[in-house]
Amino acid sequence: MAPWFTMPDGAQARRLAASSEIAAAVTAIRCALDLLDASLAGGTERRLLRTIDDELVQIRRAAEHLGV
Repeated sequence: MAPWFTMPDGAQARRLAASSEIAAAVTAIRCALDLLDASLAGGTERRLLRTIDDELVQIRRAAEHLGV
């Protein structure tokens, strides 16, 4: 009977760990952006935060791809 789960080898384990660390960092940055967004009144600052948020979405997708 084949095992249900096999432990990743060294290279794959490093990729998974890096992907997890990047995802955690993106989550922390998004939280900080949400706090900033709540305290800002200017439209320019909000547009900048939206641009940063869009970049974070791309980073998260890349991290998920890295972990695969």
